[in-house]
Amino acid sequence: MASGVAHRGDTEATPFKVEKDSDDQGGVPEFPEEWKALLRLLKEGCTDEQAARRLGVSTRTVGRITAELMAQLGARSRFEAGVLAALKGWVDQ
Repeated sequence: MASGVAHRGDTEATPFKVEKDSDDQGGVPEFPEEWKALLRLLKEGCTDEQAARRLGVSTRTVGRITAELMAQLGARSRFEAGVLAALKGWVDQ
């Protein structure tokens, strides 16, 4: 009996890569190194708890910095903030 769930034949995921936004002329803001590290973790999809543990700070600190970064980027999610930061050249890919 068929389950109705489609299965793809490939077994490996394709890495997510973004292209730098060539229209963005704003330059890279001078963020503290901790903020840049957080942006990289957000781009990877880390939760606040995972990011806090890896950065050695509280989840409240991660939440506060994340909210500030999201506002600056106009992002609606942590992951979107990381991707937008990469597109703008704010973090390494």
